[in-house]
Amino acid sequence: MAKNNGIPDLSSDLAKTILSIISVIILIFVMISIGRLGTAYGVYVSVYAWAHSSIGLDHYPAIAASAVLSGIILLCIPYVIWFFLFGKRRNVAIILIAGSTALIALITHFAGKDVRFNRSTGEAIKYYADTPEGRVTSESPGYDPKYGTPYKPYTPEAAAKEKGPSNDDIRRDSELRTAIERARRQEQISVLLESMEFNNRDREQLEHLSGILPNDQLDRMRVDLKRLPDRKEDRSDYDREVSSIIKKYSDAFDDWLEQETKKGNKQ
Repeated sequence: MAKNNGIPDLSSDLAKTILSIISVIILIFVMISIGRLGTAYGVYVSVYAWAHSSIGLDHYPAIAASAVLSGIILLCIPYVIWFFLFGKRRNVAIILIAGSTALIALITHFAGKDVRFNRSTGEAIKYYADTPEGRVTSESPGYDPKYGTPYKPYTPEAAAKEKGPSNDDIRRDSELRTAIERARRQEQISVLLESMEFNNRDREQLEHLSGILPNDQLDRMRVDLKRLPDRKEDRSDYDREVSSIIKKYSDAFDDWLEQETKKGNKQ
């Protein structure tokens, strides 16, 4: 305490005390502001990580969702703290916390149902087990409750297998089915040609047509050949009908080939 001619200087001590109190109050407000800012940032970062990684939202949709949800959470935090500190409307606070937790869990489960990898790191966030009833997925490790099959991390390899056959596999399968069907039709027409009487020239032309005609025309030619009358001693009518069939399907093949060529040129 300062003295002036032996008398304590109370005003100086009081000013120092008031200044100290004001400084402490300002410091408290600054710390509170920093704390609020840190809390807001922490909430925003947590919500963004959740929306981006667990829900699978892209960068800007995740920012929008984080801004909205963070604002709602920050508005609710003071009320929840007030309820717990002073015991007023505590049931409301408990319902609010339980409800928001359940809502986030349901959003994560349904909105993020098809999200199996962390968008930021590529890490597996889902687990799977192959059971007698098919593949089942889980959001946590463990064992399938029905069959006891252990859940394994969902890897890109597992996703590729689940996706099904590739386009190349589908194309090869389609080509194989087409080849088998083609071979069946050609065998039918060959059996038919062997059972009928043709001169050598007509037989060669019919065999040539059976190898180049598309399937629908090949089926129609087989029907026309079956309708031929029985061959008699006078075979002029028979040979004329065979020649007519050969010309008909030769022209049909030329028309089909021209159409296919035009399609190829357009592509």
